[in-house]
Amino acid sequence: MGRACHRCGGRAAGSGDAAVGRTAGAALAPGRPGQARRVRPGGCGGHDPVLAVRGRHARTAAGQSAHHRAGVHGGDHCRRHPARLAVHRHRHRHRTPPRQTGAGGRAAAGVCPHAGGVAAVCGPERSAWRGASRRCARICVRPGVPGAVLGPVLPPLLARPENLAAIVGCAPARRTRTGSRMKQSEHPVSQTYAKYINPSFIQLLGVLGYGRVFVRASDVWLWDSEGRRYLDCLAGFGSVNLGHNHPALIARLHQLLDEQVLHFCHTGPAAGAAALAEALAKRLAAPLEMSLFASSGAEAVEAGLKLARAATGRSDFVSCDGGFHGTTLGTLSVMGAERLRQPFEPLLAGCHRVPFGDLDALDRALKAHKPAAFLVEPLQAEGGVILPPPGYLRAAQELCRARGTLLVLDEIQTGLGRTGTLFAHEAEGFVPDVLCLAKALSGGLAAMSVAVTSRALFDKAYGGAGRFDLHSSTYQGNAFACAAALRTLELIDEEDLVARSARQGARLLDGLRARLRGHPLVKEVRGRGLLVGIEFGPTGSSWLGKLAPSLVDKVSEGMFGQWVAVRLLEAGILAQPASSRWNVLRLEPPLTISDEDIDTVVDAVGAILDDYRSIAPIVADVTRRAGAQWRGGWQY
Repeated sequence: MGRACHRCGGRAAGSGDAAVGRTAGAALAPGRPGQARRVRPGGCGGHDPVLAVRGRHARTAAGQSAHHRAGVHGGDHCRRHPARLAVHRHRHRHRTPPRQTGAGGRAAAGVCPHAGGVAAVCGPERSAWRGASRRCARICVRPGVPGAVLGPVLPPLLARPENLAAIVGCAPARRTRTGSRMKQSEHPVSQTYAKYINPSFIQLLGVLGYGRVFVRASDVWLWDSEGRRYLDCLAGFGSVNLGHNHPALIARLHQLLDEQVLHFCHTGPAAGAAALAEALAKRLAAPLEMSLFASSGAEAVEAGLKLARAATGRSDFVSCDGGFHGTTLGTLSVMGAERLRQPFEPLLAGCHRVPFGDLDALDRALKAHKPAAFLVEPLQAEGGVILPPPGYLRAAQELCRARGTLLVLDEIQTGLGRTGTLFAHEAEGFVPDVLCLAKALSGGLAAMSVAVTSRALFDKAYGGAGRFDLHSSTYQGNAFACAAALRTLELIDEEDLVARSARQGARLLDGLRARLRGHPLVKEVRGRGLLVGIEFGPTGSSWLGKLAPSLVDKVSEGMFGQWVAVRLLEAGILAQPASSRWNVLRLEPPLTISDEDIDTVVDAVGAILDDYRSIAPIVADVTRRAGAQWRGGWQY
């Protein structure tokens, strides 16, 4: 007979000798010996769908013996060891230690008798274990690995999936197919990508079953190779502000190709580059008017740094902790994320970092190092959607000018309407010395970036016949990318996307704040325009958050944001945590998102977080999924 669901109190679907834990989609219920049948979702199936089997050699849907495909007991969390981890392969004989038994020899309810009390699985086989030996197919941790330590343990497992073998008791299962449907990890695109580009990335996609092969996109929607539709709340990390494949933009590019224009013009003025530079100058405040074109955001940042050195005659740079500016050697030197810098050090000398938002620290660095430039973002997207204190950027500009330092503003991700103004610095009431743009500049259809500066600074760096060619790039100002960027600027104006970003961003922020108010693991919902972050961590409103805030922090930083992203993907919404702060879920949809779609996102995030009001079910679900994926050969 099924036990009560550990979250909602409903009856679990599982019974019999063995139960196989949740897979990505469906609840299954008891069937005849050797069979299993699907049941409708809901009840406890909405929280812990299980496959109940009967008989010694009952088969799972994958066709493997249930007692060789270990599963999770549906049941309560262990009060002493709050997790329900995967993986143990074979059926075991267990004896409840006498100190854990209650009256009549029954195990104390909710106390796990496995492995001397340190197994992460809890819940008895039939409500309680007796003192006698029992056979049980279950998922457990090896002796000595309590569930409470899995928060710190799991991040390295996700980074190196093969390490999961260190805590599990079985080998990966033979790869199989369910029915006739091909696993997306077996899709030719996945296989070729793994073979020729990045096999570790493909394997990591399988750790929690996050991987999909996306084959089509339109406006705010994506479709995978199985025909499933997803609401895009990532937008290519802010590259697709117009929505995917905007028809007017595609029409303009078709027209350009039909015109058979000269795409690369290095021995004379390029018409497309000239038109785009003029359009940018008209949209920017004076004195920004001179454009240095390139293809990527990192190139635009490096163009700004080069200009600062040439114009000031200085060599050092100051940037911020938590900042993200690209992964070339030059931009890594001013990167705020140590994990990305460390493998490539030593990098450029004379690069210094200060806390983001700290004017006193900035002033000290400017005095001590006399840098050529202070490189900063208007808000840190990859750093966790961090907003500076009001007035910070304007005051930083004043400090820089007083010390002879240029302020280079990286708006690679925040520019072109993302934050509710055309450029994020407009809301701060100042104009940088150099402005870097990329990502959304070309509507997501071409590689295009630019560093825009004043004529005075440009002349200092590159003025004169002997210096005009000191900065160049083969693809800079090519006709295709410039046409895409110029039409993108026009469409932002025509469709009033800046105002739409401000309006829809307010709806998203207000909706999330109202829905998540009082959640014990949501520290803050913040953002500007359609760049929103939900920070997870201890709030002090739960007993564990008060007693062990560092543990809650470790679990939140190590897995919570990514796990919520997995759950959202399975609900049909694409999102990701900030790359440098996994405890911050980032929502960054195209600016064309509708009211209805925003409400869908708010409801989905709220429903998922209702399942996780403490860290125990997070650890349980993540480790169970990782174990199941490992046994399945990391397929997705």
